[in-house]
Amino acid sequence: MKKRNHTDYTLSALQLFEEWKGIKIGHDDIKILLGQSSADEDSTTLGSKFQRPFNWHFYNNGGLIKDNPLIPGHRTSEKRIGKLIEKIDEALGEFKKQPKRKFAKCVLNVSGRLAHHIQDMSTPSHVVPVYHGPGLKDEYENFGAEYAGKIEIIFSADKSNSILDNRLAISVTINDINGHNEAITGTSEHILHNLHIASAKQTLAYLRDNKFSLHVNGKKTILGWSGFWREKKSRFLKCKDKKNGGSEKHQGFGTFGPLCNNFGLPFFDIDGTFYEIDHREYFHLYKYFFKKAVLDTLEVIDYLHNNSTIFSVNTPLIRKNDFIGYWSE
Repeated sequence: MKKRNHTDYTLSALQLFEEWKGIKIGHDDIKILLGQSSADEDSTTLGSKFQRPFNWHFYNNGGLIKDNPLIPGHRTSEKRIGKLIEKIDEALGEFKKQPKRKFAKCVLNVSGRLAHHIQDMSTPSHVVPVYHGPGLKDEYENFGAEYAGKIEIIFSADKSNSILDNRLAISVTINDINGHNEAITGTSEHILHNLHIASAKQTLAYLRDNKFSLHVNGKKTILGWSGFWREKKSRFLKCKDKKNGGSEKHQGFGTFGPLCNNFGLPFFDIDGTFYEIDHREYFHLYKYFFKKAVLDTLEVIDYLHNNSTIFSVNTPLIRKNDFIGYWSE
């Protein structure tokens, strides 16, 4: 997703955390740093040692994607995530010994960067995964960018929360949080490793199991969301439109499906077949993944809360001449 979406997820999760726990985070700088660092993982700066071009943010679905020994870096996010988790625990250890400004900033920076990768597991093209990048933008990400900063999370401590009159609101209840936490299972001893895998699997399951309504050449039809994103092991044909995400240039990756890279478009034509899709169908899917990304981020925040007093810091962490994102990788 775009940088502003990652910041949006993180700030929404921080707000939800405060309402859920009934506590106030010590200083606004904590929110600023955590939100900004979740976006900074997409930055290419001298301070980041150019890590971004050589660390792609894709899930290795089925373990089919192999790194090329002739090209530096990693085509999936697993190794990057492992390193970030190690850095989080190391930074938390230093902060416990000496709760100083520099250690607090380190905890927030590395945690935000990890949250970025977890949030990417709620983006279909990152999870299937379908290659996108220079020369091929993902229309789902462009769709989401239009809603950055516009969707509101409404928390309710009881089992129900009616917000039917607010299209840009998403209801989150105690049951949602508890159910999300219970769904984090895995073989790793570290909850953040398990969170990454569980989130990716939830996304894949949703794409496989859920359908939407559209019109094909004027006739109402029901299709699955895998029509936009096809996994590598799928028996279905990939997108025929090579100019719109159809070519499969990256070994092990999936591909845009028969509907190609047209997510968000109200109508489009592929090889003479005319498709019409109501915006509400797109938006329903997007809100589902927005909510999931926020709940995933909430788990990262809760991990910091359970393992430190980081949110009790009540002194400024940002100085006048500071700029965010300069920490070494």
